[in-house]
Amino acid sequence: MKRIKKLFAIASTAFVLCSCTSQPVPAAVMPTQTAVIPTASIPAIPTSSPMPTATPIPAWVTDFAEPILNAIENQPPKFQDDFSDPNSNWIIGKQTMNLPPEGEVTNPGKYQNGETGYLNGEYFTIAAPKTCIGGYNSKVGVYQDFVAEFDVRFISESEGDWEFHFHIQDSPRSELYTLNLIINTDYLEFQKSVKGESPETWGVGRSEGGEMEGGLESNHIILIARGTEMAVYANGVPVLHILDTPYSEKSTTGEFSLVTCHMGNDPAGEPVEARWDNLKLWDISGIP
Repeated sequence: MKRIKKLFAIASTAFVLCSCTSQPVPAAVMPTQTAVIPTASIPAIPTSSPMPTATPIPAWVTDFAEPILNAIENQPPKFQDDFSDPNSNWIIGKQTMNLPPEGEVTNPGKYQNGETGYLNGEYFTIAAPKTCIGGYNSKVGVYQDFVAEFDVRFISESEGDWEFHFHIQDSPRSELYTLNLIINTDYLEFQKSVKGESPETWGVGRSEGGEMEGGLESNHIILIARGTEMAVYANGVPVLHILDTPYSEKSTTGEFSLVTCHMGNDPAGEPVEARWDNLKLWDISGIP
């Protein structure tokens, strides 16, 4: 496990240096000569540079995330998988999903295929256009309060995202939370879904100070969920935090799934693929 303590060196210091320019002094004219004798330029007296200022650490880091990560630093995860064993029980093979009704695609009622499996020490999830494909492992178990750590990257740059589903309730998944990164915009977001209700989202884009890698680069994610409070570190930097109090009685526990969704509108478009690695899960329900 990567040393989690390194995650807390997040304060960045910026120095503002003043630039000093030379200010010429008017030349003196000697009374007995017609020529002007120039004097040397006298540099302006520099002002002192401002003291370094540190970016404030968000309160949720010190009050919520940091104590939890410190508590599990020397504890082995309850579940872990580096996907080097193709028999570690994740779903493999072709997956199918019924397409949306007519009007949304050109071939309603047909099936689109995706695929999940192991390849070179990673787990892949591939989704065809207008499809979400996920991998599930019954050995992972059900968690309420947890820390999840994993690496994930895109293999294709088609429209879509990777999604880490947790607190999955019922079947077919009527209630759940999702942490996902949208490939086109490098936008990382939490989303909660309840059957019959519009999804709610909280997110941060790379251009808004998020530390997500774009394109096909790998991202190292740490997700903390305790009750209805959740936080995310991307590549060692705290980037996202929510407190979903109105949701306190729904989806506070459940299963996990590794998912890829295709967001393109062309049914004949290229699939989108994500690769997952180094998944670790800690049960933190017993931490004070």
